[in-house]
Amino acid sequence: MRLKDKKYFLVSYNDEPELQKIVEEIAHDLFGEHSFLFPKSKLISKKAELGTIPDGFILDVSDPDNPILYILEVELRRHGLEHIAIQVLKFAISYRESKPKLNVFLKEIIRADSNLERKIADRLTESKKFRYLDQLIDSAMNEDIPTVIIPIDGLDDSLKQVQDYINVPIRYLPIETYINPETRETVHHFTPLYQEEAPITTEVGTFYRFLVTDVEIIDIPRSKFDEEHNISKHAQGYTFIRDANGAPTGVVFWWYRNRLERHIKKDITVDKKTWAETARPVDPTSYNIDMDVYIGETLWDGDTGEKVNDPKYRIKGKLKEIYRIDGGKETKIFPLVSK
Repeated sequence: MRLKDKKYFLVSYNDEPELQKIVEEIAHDLFGEHSFLFPKSKLISKKAELGTIPDGFILDVSDPDNPILYILEVELRRHGLEHIAIQVLKFAISYRESKPKLNVFLKEIIRADSNLERKIADRLTESKKFRYLDQLIDSAMNEDIPTVIIPIDGLDDSLKQVQDYINVPIRYLPIETYINPETRETVHHFTPLYQEEAPITTEVGTFYRFLVTDVEIIDIPRSKFDEEHNISKHAQGYTFIRDANGAPTGVVFWWYRNRLERHIKKDITVDKKTWAETARPVDPTSYNIDMDVYIGETLWDGDTGEKVNDPKYRIKGKLKEIYRIDGGKETKIFPLVSK
């Protein structure tokens, strides 16, 4: 790959600990700013009581009213379907058997780390349901078997079949590392747990306008849609819907409810066209003609300052064109015209 006029070459990971180290280094970006990683090293002293210990656990409090605990298992693609399926099943069984003890140990680990305890306490101030750490952890561990997050150096079709053999929910997070042979600088390319665009400094005075056709008015609860497509409850602006390999298959925008209602009433044209906009930089190669586009309601209405009850997706259409707007200059950047 080429980045800022420099060539970078794909690196092969020697073993799982090498990839595990990278996962821990990029945990903030990989799992989200309000997710907390408990690596295996923090639990290894409890091995006799916890049984088989995975590479870690992830506590996600992005939504402090709906905390989630994930099992973390770092894998290499070359280990294959059978190895990964056996590993996942072992950890799921061990989790179920040692769940009460793990619950206690996680609380102890948090309370022993004042910085971590403070960060989680900050999230609790945003919760309408929980006041105390114990309540938060108990709710996060409510699932009989949590989703297993698998950072991995690549995917093939056989690995997608793991869930066909074992009744355990799995999310793969492909990670690739590239290195510049001259500077030895490394770059990590990965699919985050929540498939939202990373916050990027916007280009001053520039925004992007998406032409959407074949528009229809829909009424899909955001909670249901987001769960089906693994979209963060706190994603803002826009994000992609991706397939199991991390490839974009759709794009999602969010607007304030009152503005979206006005748009539906006044601006949805008779020829079933509409526009969506973002100030974030857009890579035209990430999009396809007729890619599904959804426009939904934000969880909070910034105009009223109030939380939105039962937010929904209201508009669905097909992507046709993208324009870059610089002041009064408009440049079509998608689809690119062949010369």
